Amino acid sequence: MKRLSVNKNIRLETIKRSMATVIFSTIERDREYLKMWLPFIEMTQHISDTEKFIQSVVNQPAVKKDDIYSIWHNEEFAGLIGFKDSDWINRKTEFGLLAG
Repeated sequence: MKRLSVNKNIRLETIKRSMATVIFSTIERDREYLKMWLPFIEMTQHISDTEKFIQSVVNQPAVKKDDIYSIWHNEEFAGLIGFKDSDWINRKTEFGLLAG
């Protein structure tokens, strides 16, 4: 597990299974806003959907793994950020963000 301090109030931490509840709660709370920007929100209807997502991230082979971090502000969950669709041969990646 990686932990990165951005400043005294913000840290990033590698996503892990135990975060499923807080991530799903954030999606539920901000569903109407988030669905305008994130197509997967409509398909995330149960905590098991979030658990499956985290499991897929955690179980990716290291050579194909896109790092996904949870964002914590003053020790409260603030969202996710990560690399998406990395193309290691062409040295290209995208960033994805879910912010509550």
